Amino acid sequence: MNQNKNIAVLVSSIDEKYQNLIIKGIRDYAKKINYNVSVFIAFGGMIDSKEYDIGEYNIYNLIDTDKFDGAILLTNTVSSAGIVASIIRKLKAKNIPIVSIDNDFEDMYYIGIDNYKGMELILEHFIQVHKKTRINYISGPYENSESMERYSAYKHVLAKYDIPVEEERVYIGSFNSRDGSNAVKKFLDLGLPAPEVIVAANDTMALAAVIELENKGKRVPEDILVSGFDNIYEA
Repeated sequence: MNQNKNIAVLVSSIDEKYQNLIIKGIRDYAKKINYNVSVFIAFGGMIDSKEYDIGEYNIYNLIDTDKFDGAILLTNTVSSAGIVASIIRKLKAKNIPIVSIDNDFEDMYYIGIDNYKGMELILEHFIQVHKKTRINYISGPYENSESMERYSAYKHVLAKYDIPVEEERVYIGSFNSRDGSNAVKKFLDLGLPAPEVIVAANDTMALAAVIELENKGKRVPEDILVSGFDNIYEA
């Protein structure tokens, strides 16, 4: 087995459990096979400031691609499509093996799931088994392909069962825990009948939604059913 290979890992926002667990897995296995791992971490998309994000994402410009034998990308965690495109161009120019987690790019190895089918099954379970029709949705960002696949499933499944998609019942977040809390505050202040179900596009937002619902005196699942997406340990 080749020894001492150097692998670059590019990720943003490792304070979230999803990123943290993937990086732990990479590091644990790299240690077993004697590979070196350099993790380049930004915290973009955290405070809704383009100027802040420019500074954070600048860390990816520090990568000396000549020093690496391969790269692992978690582009799903980077909120800027322009930054993602720049990263990919830079790495592809070096003709090194690249693994993309969660986004399927041309000429890269891909590890991912069927986002549409997974969300479709969740929603159909609530409709068919629990007979619920007031289903609110907490989405990830528009710029994220996985997020949009899951959101597309939400819209299509509701249409399939002749349930109107009400814009007021959708909250566009950024996959962060604060989005789950803010979404619940919005949903309960709308003046509409309370949701029977809240489906979040990831577990981090779902867990925060559960906490906020309980703070508002709502019982989960007795009053409002909640689902996430990812199957993290805490969920």
